[in-house]
Amino acid sequence: IMTAIADPMVASAKLQAGEGDMWSDTGSVNDVLQLKEMGKFNFIQGPGYFNVVLFSDVDEASPLHELKVREAIEYAVDRPTMAQTLGQGLYEPFVQLASNTWPGYVKGYDPRPYNPDKAKALLAEAGFPNGFTLKILMGSGGTSNDVMSLFTYYLGQVGITVEPDIADLGRYFGAIFGRDKGGWDGLCFTASGINPDASDIFVHYGPNPMTFGTPNIWKSQAFIDYCNEAIDPKYNSAAEAMPKIQAAVKQAGEDCLFLPMWRSYEASVVWPYVHTEYPKIHGIIWHPENDWMDAH
Repeated sequence: IMTAIADPMVASAKLQAGEGDMWSDTGSVNDVLQLKEMGKFNFIQGPGYFNVVLFSDVDEASPLHELKVREAIEYAVDRPTMAQTLGQGLYEPFVQLASNTWPGYVKGYDPRPYNPDKAKALLAEAGFPNGFTLKILMGSGGTSNDVMSLFTYYLGQVGITVEPDIADLGRYFGAIFGRDKGGWDGLCFTASGINPDASDIFVHYGPNPMTFGTPNIWKSQAFIDYCNEAIDPKYNSAAEAMPKIQAAVKQAGEDCLFLPMWRSYEASVVWPYVHTEYPKIHGIIWHPENDWMDAH
């Protein structure tokens, strides 16, 4: 029996009281850390979500169309500190279009580590020595306010003023997923799923994305070509195509296609007598016949 409980405090209390065997889709980081401190539960960790800042950069009149500006923004943001602050040790900071647990990860590739001085120099080279103002679209709720505060601080340190655009979920998802009338002005903080076979590079960011289909994300021909090569029918498996997928990951970094931020924490909290692999594969694939509970 699965029961939907809207309030995470109630869900946590019921689990602790023995009124449930498993809590999936846990609440905040604080909820998870509190349960970890008790030392009596197991945590089945899933892949989490790829948190990212997207650029609206197709318009040649936008500062974001200039590669040096996008690079400056990446240099300006201290992603490890943001991930540590928001995730309290549970988030993995990103430096590329891949988690270090993902088969498409390019080992050792960190094109733009935190360097605000480099960011300022690039902005001056791009013709913006005094910075400029950008909007950032975010969905309401969750950690939006905390993300906004930190992001605003870091970009402010290099002269970029950030104006928040907090949208209801209808407008927000229409902007990032809409094809004909989608889009936003400036930046957009969002998240996407992480697939075990590296296919999410195509689902979310490839030549014909199923999710981020908005027309205002610029993609280089080199990136598109690598993606298309990786899905060539000549490959019999994702493993065979992985060198091309890794090439696409690196090209996305060279193009500064977007600003990778961190992998969020996703887990099911279970009593030790519960044995399950959910949600290790992003909740998309689940083999319940392999799940069982010891006598309790």
